[in-house]
Amino acid sequence: MADQKSKHKGKHSLDAVASETSRLCAKMLEFCWILADRVPLRGLNGKTPSPVVPVTQKYRVPLFSQVEVVDEDFISLAWKHHTQDAKILILNMTSERVPGGDWLSGSKSWEQHLFRSSTISTSLPLTLLEQKVFPLKSDEGLYSPNVLIIRDDRLRQVCNSRGDGAFRVGVVSLAAPNKPDLVDMRYKDADAARIKAKIERLFEIARTGSYTIVLAGAWGCGLQGNPADEMARVWAQVIRESGYELYFKVIFCIKGKENKSRSVFQRILSPVPPISPPPASVAGKPQAFARHKVELEEEEEEQGEQEDGEQ
Repeated sequence: MADQKSKHKGKHSLDAVASETSRLCAKMLEFCWILADRVPLRGLNGKTPSPVVPVTQKYRVPLFSQVEVVDEDFISLAWKHHTQDAKILILNMTSERVPGGDWLSGSKSWEQHLFRSSTISTSLPLTLLEQKVFPLKSDEGLYSPNVLIIRDDRLRQVCNSRGDGAFRVGVVSLAAPNKPDLVDMRYKDADAARIKAKIERLFEIARTGSYTIVLAGAWGCGLQGNPADEMARVWAQVIRESGYELYFKVIFCIKGKENKSRSVFQRILSPVPPISPPPASVAGKPQAFARHKVELEEEEEEQGEQEDGEQ
């Protein structure tokens, strides 16, 4: 009985926080209209089906890719890196039907936590609900460049109605496939292509927007029914293909001691040294990096052909 009362109290507390956030966002929008800025993202299906590549040495994440999988809250990490002058981009693992999901009712998903902790609600409803874009199509998303984080990791308000005390992040809202049709627990090529195209657009925004940190999670691996190993493989493939051009750090925030997705993401996305480590002579030189990347791939292809010939 005590546990049930505690749960109800926590839910009501989140309800109150959500209501306060909603009122605060409405006031802040009067002083800072750019909070409603948004850029629709479309055409994220992938040009051709892209099968998920098996996780072998060749397709593991290279050591120089700056990837971490941590047991931490993403709002807490945003605050931590903000104090280090990082420019942060957050993947909003959005609902494809309603922006924010049940954020006003006390639910605790990633997106609902973001809605209670930031001004993201001023961007998504203005664009998507009024123009009736929801439900999102499989190839659509939204980029909100001027979102303010207005609460700390304990949901304490840190700013006034003019935004003093808050800090700005970019948010890319993308929906993972909902209950995808799997074959032997593997994605179909078309689903893999859509996921890959969305991650590539997220990285393109990070690169062109000069973001230094990208915060993501176990995207779609909960109620939406995406297998953690398949989702992590697609991330690994995009990171691998980005190679030396990945000039930002990607942190997967997967919180909870019993969260099985985190161990899967750690296994697949923990960086390993490339077959031929990049020499010091190319450090900090993008064009030299690119040439060395091509040389690496040619070496790997030759090794693969030799191994096939020996079998």
